[in-house]
Amino acid sequence: MSGLSVHAGALGRRPFTHCLDPCGSSQRTAPARQSAGRWPSCSPSTKSASSPTTSGDFSSSGARPSAIGSTAREPADATARRGDRRRCLVKMVESWWSDRLSTQLRVARWGDVGRPVLVFPTAGGDAEEIERMGLVDACAPLMADGRVKLYSVDSIAGRAWLDRSDPGRAAWLQNQFDAAIRWEVVPAIRSDCASDSIRVMTAGASIGAFNAVEVLTRHPDVFDAAVAMSGTFDLSPWLNGYWADDFYFSSPLHWLPNLDGGWQLDHLRQRFVLMATGTGEWEDPGESWRLADVLGAKGIPNRVDEWHGWPHDWQTWRAMLPEYLHQLTA
Repeated sequence: MSGLSVHAGALGRRPFTHCLDPCGSSQRTAPARQSAGRWPSCSPSTKSASSPTTSGDFSSSGARPSAIGSTAREPADATARRGDRRRCLVKMVESWWSDRLSTQLRVARWGDVGRPVLVFPTAGGDAEEIERMGLVDACAPLMADGRVKLYSVDSIAGRAWLDRSDPGRAAWLQNQFDAAIRWEVVPAIRSDCASDSIRVMTAGASIGAFNAVEVLTRHPDVFDAAVAMSGTFDLSPWLNGYWADDFYFSSPLHWLPNLDGGWQLDHLRQRFVLMATGTGEWEDPGESWRLADVLGAKGIPNRVDEWHGWPHDWQTWRAMLPEYLHQLTA
């Protein structure tokens, strides 16, 4: 690999320089330069149903897995083409000190070329959680085909919510985390993709779904679609009576109903939020439907898919994510 130059306004250094090759030893290198415009385009508005909020079968990719333990359908030509490449997908990890968060921020990347997808971990997770829990491997056929590149970050705000000892700090950190994603992580992703303007798709499960929707709704100029799995979208019960602007502006359920006109809403009406939820153990489909009502009321394209019998757990998300990424990058 050679020669990735950092674009103006990025982080001032070469991101993703710690290369971990599953087929060899760790080495210090820079990723290969990619040309802009190489990734397949996604038109989210064509993926939503005619009504802003709908449920039902997938619109373009065949039948949904019908029982727990099934696997999502792999693209038809993936098996023949991926070969050894699936086993040798390059992993890169980088970290830097974030003044916004007053801590180290770590970002991981898997894949060589493709549409950038930022996958947020669950509340207590880190940048490599999605690999340990099999989500990266589940998406390997898509990466082997050059359809997507996966990125993930440490769940810095999520850990503060789990602590529950200081809801004011958790709300402040959530707002700061949003800023760090927009002004630190997105420039790093764009530099890695050698494009100052490429838009990023988001994804996540549980509180990761909250983050996926939160950054898209606040920054629709840089994010264009969100895959929100088993989402926990209302964090207000964790405030224990505390309330502040930091929380309000970080919670789409609360600030979106008051958004009237302007560039932000204009952009959001060209974006797409896909909420997938199980109906099995530990799931609450009502969270997704409540958010869908808010989005639909503002004319923001969205869809809710209920996976009947599937629990709030990793086997569900390992089936969901590759299925939806396959749809959105078709």
